[in-house]
Amino acid sequence: MGSASFLDSARNTTYSLSVYHGADASQAVDVLMSLIVSARFDDAFEGFSFEQVEQPGDLAEFTSDSGAVYQYNIMTITNKDGSGSHTGVVLADNGTLVSILATYEQEAHADSALSSLRNILKSVAIDPDYPGADGSDLAEITTENYQSLFQLAQEYDYVGIAYYLAPYDLYGTETFVDAYIPYGAGLEHLDDGTAVQSQAHGLRVYVTMAHSAENARTVVDEAYQAMVEDGVDFYTESPSETYHDTTLDIAVRRVMYFEDNKTVARIAILYADVRQNGYYQFAQITYLPEQFDEEYPALLAELCDVFAMNLPEIPPMD
Repeated sequence: MGSASFLDSARNTTYSLSVYHGADASQAVDVLMSLIVSARFDDAFEGFSFEQVEQPGDLAEFTSDSGAVYQYNIMTITNKDGSGSHTGVVLADNGTLVSILATYEQEAHADSALSSLRNILKSVAIDPDYPGADGSDLAEITTENYQSLFQLAQEYDYVGIAYYLAPYDLYGTETFVDAYIPYGAGLEHLDDGTAVQSQAHGLRVYVTMAHSAENARTVVDEAYQAMVEDGVDFYTESPSETYHDTTLDIAVRRVMYFEDNKTVARIAILYADVRQNGYYQFAQITYLPEQFDEEYPALLAELCDVFAMNLPEIPPMD
């Protein structure tokens, strides 16, 4: 799963976009309705509705601005205080699923958020040849092949796409999540395939889905605490606190530590964002300064784009 978020500060509306591969109509509907389970137990909840009222909770066909025919629907959740959200999904024949969540704080912004979401959905252009619409292995991601499907991402020169298993209770079915990580030979699937990591040009990236009943800060703090319990040799003279953007629910923490009896320095960025059904995308981006090469800055710049944040450029070791 690839993801990004942005804030329309003038209307206090947050837009979060996620892209999945290997999805079908059933999984698209699961994503569409992913917020309703928790929303209905919120005291502020008022109701929900679907754009396609003749087939609520199902998908209908529409033609995008590019002329391609996709399946889609939009679900709206309204709250008693005037806040709410619109969730839109678009599914292509090749299994690519685009999900967009628009969350607004005031009832006055509900219509503009819906209009913007419709425009985004209409402008979606999914390459029919990616991934694997020609019938190759990429057309269907399975438990037998997902660990071998590592390829350079089309829009990047140094970042590739790998796949890992989502926790079963995330969608109530077997689902594969994509991870944008350094493209190279060092690909590893960890934790029974529910996490993936790779490294190249002095950067190592680990990605998984982490559960929290609270927020992204909790995910990052628990990851940091796990490092403490593992006996990581932290550089204690330079402590870092977790930064939490409460509007976007994104958390970041920078940590410095040593390996090999203080002979090797490490800097890691702990990052969590994009909540769905109580799960967050968690990433640990680790700098390996002794392995930096001339391509390190270019890879770092692409990872900044992938994670939509400014990653520090650490100078190479002498």
